[in-house]
Amino acid sequence: YIFRLHEILLEQGRGVREVARAAGLTVATVSRIANNRNRGITLEVVSKLCRELGIQPGDLYKLAD
Repeated sequence: YIFRLHEILLEQGRGVREVARAAGLTVATVSRIANNRNRGITLEVVSKLCRELGIQPGDLYKLAD
């Protein structure tokens, strides 16, 4: 799986710092996910991102080619 967070942030015109603050997450956590450098992601983090971005959990992922 590949995280689509970077694409979603671009589509919404939002930045990593803004979303991290609004979602109650660290900038480092959101940055790692946006750059596909995250090895694992908790359901709590997924939930916070989805609520803040107005998306569903499945929107965060796509299958790797």
